[in-house]
Amino acid sequence: MKTKITIIILFLLGFGVRLMAGGEDISYVKTGSKVYFGTKIKIGMFNTRVIAPDGSIALVHNQDIVAYKQNSKQFELLPIVSETNKIVGYGMMEYVASRSGLKLYRYCCYDQVVPQYAYFVFKNGKLYLRIDKDNALSTLPFFGITPKI
Repeated sequence: MKTKITIIILFLLGFGVRLMAGGEDISYVKTGSKVYFGTKIKIGMFNTRVIAPDGSIALVHNQDIVAYKQNSKQFELLPIVSETNKIVGYGMMEYVASRSGLKLYRYCCYDQVVPQYAYFVFKNGKLYLRIDKDNALSTLPFFGITPKI
């Protein structure tokens, strides 16, 4: 009797794991007042299309987007800060990790064809620390990332 119950429990657990792993990744686009959910996001020059599971399409102006998630990567519109701690603009930064109320973000910009990355730490939506060569060895391991030297 115990063997049958154990087999049934293992079967149900395996079935549940397959259900959780088989679902499509839900993407979203967040504006100041609304969140659009879908299975695919297509980012264009001026507009973003959010394709819902039923096939309907929502069109969102790129200037209205404050955050989005696509392919298990989350991006948020945050200030870009120069080495002199001046805000030089705003850009979509990829969320990397969080710990103790601090969030680590990565910003990618292209120099010619080669991507250049900058890392920033934010607390409550405000810049807490800009990661540079001097503090990378002590800050990145705090978030569970091994820095490449």
